[in-house]
Amino acid sequence: MAPGCDLEVVVTTYTIFRKDLDSLNDVRWLLIVADEAHVLRSPRTAITRALKAIHTKHRIALTGTAMANSFKELWCLLDWAWPGVLGTAAGFERRFGAPIKCAQAMTATLEEIELGHQRQQELIRKMQPFFLRR
Repeated sequence: MAPGCDLEVVVTTYTIFRKDLDSLNDVRWLLIVADEAHVLRSPRTAITRALKAIHTKHRIALTGTAMANSFKELWCLLDWAWPGVLGTAAGFERRFGAPIKCAQAMTATLEEIELGHQRQQELIRKMQPFFLRR
């Protein structure tokens, strides 16, 4: 940080962020805000790995399509914003994804529908303190 400077801000693209990760990690960031965060849809992509590797105390993800395609994508986005809060991807899928998807099937039993509803409500409660919908 420059002498006399109380604040560091960088505005960049995901591509530049990934390319310059080592330089960006020379700073201990207080906050990272990721706009269009739905690009964090897979833990295997280079940009997701780069964003997970950044040293920061707080993370905010801004997106209009948090769960566009799958629970795996939702988990990936939430795990970036709050690492570990919902467990592993496989555990999240077992606990929430599978029962909720099963409950939506035309052939779902009453028990499967009830379990899916319970898990959906549990997921909503877990996300509510951290999730702002507009």
